Amino acid sequence: PDGEHKPRWRAKATVYTPSHSIKSKILNLWNDKLGEVVEFVYTGKKDNFDLRLTLHDNTGITELNARATHLAKLSVACLNLGSIGYFWFQRPGYEQQLFREIEDFEHIDKTLLMEKPRPSFWGTGRAVALTEQHISHALECMLAFMPLTEAEALPIFRPYYDGLALVAKSDEYYSFDEMARQAFGASLGGALHEFAGWDGTPEKFAPTFHTAFTPFMPEKEHRDQMLHAISPQKPDPELTLWESLRSTKQMADLYLINVARRKWLERFEKK
Repeated sequence: PDGEHKPRWRAKATVYTPSHSIKSKILNLWNDKLGEVVEFVYTGKKDNFDLRLTLHDNTGITELNARATHLAKLSVACLNLGSIGYFWFQRPGYEQQLFREIEDFEHIDKTLLMEKPRPSFWGTGRAVALTEQHISHALECMLAFMPLTEAEALPIFRPYYDGLALVAKSDEYYSFDEMARQAFGASLGGALHEFAGWDGTPEKFAPTFHTAFTPFMPEKEHRDQMLHAISPQKPDPELTLWESLRSTKQMADLYLINVARRKWLERFEKK
């Protein structure tokens, strides 16, 4: 807003992550740039932080919820992109277990505890530190994609949000993994359509993918491997569905990070 408007509304939400470990000084790198509008507030916990939004008095009460929701989701999406990890407003459902215990009738003095089906979104069993580079990429994405019109943003970010939400809902009761994988694939497809000229036909997906990814993934062997893993029609049968889901999200993240960086370089060159 211009100088005629003053802060009026403050909205708060909690964001959770199984993929990264959070430190206050890293969150402050974001806050130094965008904290007056979108602030990441350290809670003293490694796996969550508070998202605090400030909106001005040019936002009416009837549009307040929609505008705050849009800004919150875009901020969290850009943090997902920049970190190539997982951040969302709910704890992932796969952290829950269907059975509390299993009794062994032959050894009634023993009770078995069910193992968690997946250790983490990263599949490594431990979260990695959120770094300055992750925040830098997230800021670039935020500032590069915020100006997109609704028509430009919807094919990219609507399926991306769907994928994040489906990962949170997928648990031992019911798996949404395949739907989440397809959602992140659709997000990548929307990005390739918007920024790489993909015409939407299946036969043109692979050539467009290679053209778009070559500048930052020059080895064709690596591109072929990733394309095989994220294929919309036939994902790599040697990978588990969870591994294919993770690969598909990571490819969407990597591409959008590089689009954001390219947009910033183009802007500097014009200046």
